[in-house]
Amino acid sequence: METFLTSDIADPFKVAGGQPFEGLLGTGTLAGDLDVTATIAGPIASSALAMTIVPGIVSQVALTGATTDLASGGSRTLTATLQDAAGNTVPTNGTTVTYAQTAGAGTVTGLGTANTTNGVATLDATGGVVGTVTVRSSITTPSAFNSNTLTFGVVPGGATQVSLSAATSDLMAGVARTLAGLRVTDVDVQDAGAWPPRSR
Repeated sequence: METFLTSDIADPFKVAGGQPFEGLLGTGTLAGDLDVTATIAGPIASSALAMTIVPGIVSQVALTGATTDLASGGSRTLTATLQDAAGNTVPTNGTTVTYAQTAGAGTVTGLGTANTTNGVATLDATGGVVGTVTVRSSITTPSAFNSNTLTFGVVPGGATQVSLSAATSDLMAGVARTLAGLRVTDVDVQDAGAWPPRSR
């Protein structure tokens, strides 16, 4: 059973027998079933009044996801939840959520739109160019709202390719040639560090 917020005290009013009674104005907060009882000195308690608090209208979008470093080429799930003012999930279906990068020199791919199911939309983003990335989700219906932002770093992924540069003209027997420019990179052609790893 959830509780509600007794936020305001109304003016005392009279009930049968002339006894004063203070009415409480309750404001629903957490969605769920609720039992309310009244107790007076004795103690004497009333029977329980059962009610259900349901989510209100959408008034915010909450974006969640990991904020640890993401390897280039790796994926991360971003979850947008439509909520009312009290933070209850509003179980709408088919609301379009737009995911976009708002800042950062790094990049992620896969951003775009996803539709809600029971108030929740998910989308997988893939790390691209190394650097910091800030992303946000937003909706335009039933009203326009932007979510909080998430910031994380995209870092080089594991080595997936090796490039080698050197002259390719004919090499005379007995003459040495330097093979230079060995570069180990990840899938996005970003330096992946020394390869092979040195033993410690």
